[in-house]
Amino acid sequence: MKMKNKLKKFLGVITAISLSLQMSFVITAGAAEYFSINFEAASDTTGWTSEYASGNMSIATDTDSKINKYFKFANTNGSGTRNAYYTFGADAQTTEDNKSVIEFDFYMTNTGNENINQLVLLDSAIGKPKGNANYSGNYIFSFTQPKNTDSLIINSIDGSSASYATKGWSNKSGWTHAKAIMDFAEHSSTITLSSPDGETIYFDNKVPMGTDGTAIGKLLICEARKSTATFGIDNIVVRAYDSALDAGSAYYTVTYDVKGNTTEEAVKGNASPLNIPDLTNYGYIFKGWQINDDTENLINDLKEYKITADTKFTAVYEKDTEYIEPIVSAEIKGNSLMTFGDSPDTAAENKYTLTSYRRSGNDYNRRDNRQPHRGF
Repeated sequence: MKMKNKLKKFLGVITAISLSLQMSFVITAGAAEYFSINFEAASDTTGWTSEYASGNMSIATDTDSKINKYFKFANTNGSGTRNAYYTFGADAQTTEDNKSVIEFDFYMTNTGNENINQLVLLDSAIGKPKGNANYSGNYIFSFTQPKNTDSLIINSIDGSSASYATKGWSNKSGWTHAKAIMDFAEHSSTITLSSPDGETIYFDNKVPMGTDGTAIGKLLICEARKSTATFGIDNIVVRAYDSALDAGSAYYTVTYDVKGNTTEEAVKGNASPLNIPDLTNYGYIFKGWQINDDTENLINDLKEYKITADTKFTAVYEKDTEYIEPIVSAEIKGNSLMTFGDSPDTAAENKYTLTSYRRSGNDYNRRDNRQPHRGF
């Protein structure tokens, strides 16, 4: 009898484990798939468009069996940037509760010093992108690789702001897996960039979209010139948001108050702030960050501070008693006039001497210009 009871308990445990595994499998496979393409059956580049470099598009084969056949774009043009893009149909534009998820594998290299590389997901309102230039405009997300660098800048179209940047990613990282949870109600994308096996995370955070659009439109590749850049992309899937797969960590609102100007960003729980504002404040010394209402315990560096709740950081300054105020300041107005003095909007009322230089060959020729002067 005791043996039978033990056997029943053992079988009960096995049954529970089996049910648990079945439930896990159902949850994993439960996300409705709207669109997918892996190029295994592709014999040409149907679906992709390149206005000026169609000959640079191809279906290539990788030694990694998980990739095998993929779309490749390699700009061989010596005089400028070239683009290629995939246009999504109505199925891929499906959303549920204003959310959807896109995943894909990609690689991108930029070994030259010619221009930036871009991989941009555009909204459905965008028409035909310009075929020979980097992209600027409405985007759901963008990955920008500055020229001759080993990093990706997230959602900074020209790569000039590194607020959201990958860690550990490089030209030599090989294939990268991208996942973006797109929320078209709050216009944000929760982006995860990782190695294909998921072991190495290069980026994982929620970032604002650069559009008020409500559906995806085109996946755009912008490549630098002179054969310094190559793109590959494979295993594109657009699917429904599934809380069991996609809920992940909590995100908190971080507010920055610098000189009375406030900005916000979403930061993943137990992660550090990313988009920290510029603290420059001429005539003042930065003393530290005030956390919420705590005026006693200021901190100097937010890069290691872990966010566990909605948090407000206020920059605290004190007057620099050794700072010398500038006697006069000047600026170049939109009308190309240098203006300063009591009446900065009236160039004729300002008196100044401007020494400028004009290059001729390897020499610089000096010119003295006296006000009024309305051009250079």
